[in-house]
Amino acid sequence: MKIKDVRCEVYLREQRPRRMEKDFYNVKRPVGKIPFTILRIITDDGIEGFAFDAQNILNEKTINTIKGEIIGRDPFDREWIWQRLWGLQVPVGALSAVDVALWDIAGKALGQPIYKLMGAYRDKIKIYATSYWLPTVQDYVDEALDCQRRGIAGYKIHVRPSIAIEVCRAVRKAVGDNMILILDSRHYYSREQALRMGKEVEKLNFY
Repeated sequence: MKIKDVRCEVYLREQRPRRMEKDFYNVKRPVGKIPFTILRIITDDGIEGFAFDAQNILNEKTINTIKGEIIGRDPFDREWIWQRLWGLQVPVGALSAVDVALWDIAGKALGQPIYKLMGAYRDKIKIYATSYWLPTVQDYVDEALDCQRRGIAGYKIHVRPSIAIEVCRAVRKAVGDNMILILDSRHYYSREQALRMGKEVEKLNFY
């Protein structure tokens, strides 16, 4: 089996406006029809590998570089391809998409799920839900309770700093002690805020 083509397909999806808060995000978010890209690696056996280009980083120059290096190669040569493209300074987001697509080909060719090919350390995992940035404390409580009712093991909170402690306390009180709670604080905290928040979620037994 050899790689015979590499293609990108650009689709449009509707992105709705969201409430913006000064204290946690100062970057304008595009709304309306925005593009996202799917990478396709096609083999001469008819098997295709797909990957989502989350960063929309696969431009024409990058695709031409990738094509020049991997067309004609065995798609199972994933490590060689990775090292070669890394050495050519292909953006890591694009390199990751290539790697995912090659794993997709391998799974399809061998008739196995990817976790089996990677060693099958476990055959099932717990899942958790992730919130968006929601407007009110009650919105977080309602969403966490809905997740709990559906048997979801954990709930991860994205929240602006001005209501973060209030949200974490309210969600923990609502779901009780047995649900896994996680705070995804990202880069919105000063050092002082981070220390205060860390101490608070420790008291609330966040994961």
